[in-house]
Amino acid sequence: MARALALGASSSPTNPVLDFWFVAAGALADLSALSWQVFDLSTGSAVSVATGTINVAGAEHLGTGHYVATWTGAGNVGRHRIVWTATPVGGSAKAYQYDFDLLAAGLSLKGPAYCLLADLRDEGFAATGVGGVSDVRALGLIRKVSTFVERWTRRFFEPRYRTITLDGARGPSQFLQDPIIALASASIDGDLVDPTCYRVFNRHVAEGLTDPDDRENPRVTFSRITRVLSEVNTYDRPFYNRQVWWPGPRNVQLAGLFGYTDPDPDLPAGSTPEMIRHVTMLLFAREALPLADGDGRTDAQNAFRVDSIRTRDQSVTYGADRMQLTAKGANEFTGDPAIDDIIAMYVAPPFIGSP
Repeated sequence: MARALALGASSSPTNPVLDFWFVAAGALADLSALSWQVFDLSTGSAVSVATGTINVAGAEHLGTGHYVATWTGAGNVGRHRIVWTATPVGGSAKAYQYDFDLLAAGLSLKGPAYCLLADLRDEGFAATGVGGVSDVRALGLIRKVSTFVERWTRRFFEPRYRTITLDGARGPSQFLQDPIIALASASIDGDLVDPTCYRVFNRHVAEGLTDPDDRENPRVTFSRITRVLSEVNTYDRPFYNRQVWWPGPRNVQLAGLFGYTDPDPDLPAGSTPEMIRHVTMLLFAREALPLADGDGRTDAQNAFRVDSIRTRDQSVTYGADRMQLTAKGANEFTGDPAIDDIIAMYVAPPFIGSP
């Protein structure tokens, strides 16, 4: 869930880079008050550089439980932190936070990104010198390797608001592929379902419970014998007062916040798993050298296979690749166990449910 804002660029309602999702008891919820403060961490100590207060009924309120800070990037490039102070309706104020990159003017980070440029610099990936990776190329590689992670796992690891259209499951449970962070609404044939009639399985967010882990079996299940808020038509009589998601082609719509996130006291909607951030940087290291440096890329991508090195004669002996020793496709993505074993932990299970 890496974010980046360039010097001179603005986070705003039309470009919500610095946004905030508030989830209470597993549901999106509006706030009675919200403020923010940006700190510059680029020099190693936290220096406050900007503050603001959100008009919770104004343009910075993007939707239920969703807000954005309006700020134009200025100051030192590097790691920054935004701290949100949120006051729920009828509750007490609590602070939340996340880090983001402040980039040089004209740069941007687009697409999926599961680590910061600042994370890479902290790990020793220099911008210049031998083996240096410029900001422009590093940002492109972050997107590239993050896309690898999503394709291999068939998941995304940040909160994304989506409206999913499905065939009715003809039963009490509607099974999904993406983990549910918070559901905003459900409808059948365009009729809203009373939210008191169904249960959303998102206990990792609502309760911090990961055993059992609802991210591995996300679903919405009727808990009362009621169908929808509006009157049932005559042709629906065979299913009247049954706890089912009405069968039909693409007749169920579920809107809300989805994504595989870890419970995090600093973020109500959860955060990108730390191991996903780590494996993103491991993949970055494999791709850091340019394609023109064939020898260097070979060394970087096969270092895990080295059995012996003779420096005087510059001889390297490689052992067998795990991809040569295991069944094809058996949780092997790069051949490097340090990467593949992490990716395998997050691969989505086979999806069995309504398409």
